[in-house]
Amino acid sequence: MAQYTITINDDDDLGVTINLSGSSKLTDRLGPAARLALSLATIAPSLLKPTACSCEQCQADRAQATSKPTIH
Repeated sequence: MAQYTITINDDDDLGVTINLSGSSKLTDRLGPAARLALSLATIAPSLLKPTACSCEQCQADRAQATSKPTIH
């Protein structure tokens, strides 16, 4: 039986980091649990909604643009 863990962390430099850990056996990675875990880890970044960042770069970008807030 394979078990996988998806860890999502706030990161000061990168914004958000997503890590997938679990079994390293080749036969397990081809199973349904591995495919599901990999799919979930892959789509996670697209689920983040842009939010206003308060760093100097994003503040400068917002000052010049009238559209969406920026995010790294």
